Amino acid sequence: MTIGVIEPLAFGAGLQIDSVWAIGIKYCGYWTSGGTYLPNSGTGVGVRISEKIRFMIFDNINYEMTAFHPYPDQDSKALINGGAIDINMGRESNLKDGFNVIWSLGVTATTGEGSALLVLPNLKLGFDVNF
Repeated sequence: MTIGVIEPLAFGAGLQIDSVWAIGIKYCGYWTSGGTYLPNSGTGVGVRISEKIRFMIFDNINYEMTAFHPYPDQDSKALINGGAIDINMGRESNLKDGFNVIWSLGVTATTGEGSALLVLPNLKLGFDVNF
């Protein structure tokens, strides 16, 4: 679970494939351009691929893609209403069992039906439970 600046809330589950790679799925909300409420037309399901690295204070890099679904009050027949691409680096204790605090910094691009491309830096804070 994370909270963030451009991705206000995310819940996910994943699997550590080996000591370097992990994959997960998430349900989350993102800001999109032109919106004034939280989240605004940017809610959906995403995939996250994490790579363990060693770079200064960072120990992982995450590649995330999310497909937004239309809200019930939108007059849209599309299955996918937009999406987000998020690349971030941070610290995670993905090889350590138990409750762990995680954080990351990155850049995120979002777009939704009827909104322009929005590219912003992103800061995420959260926790994970490994078992």
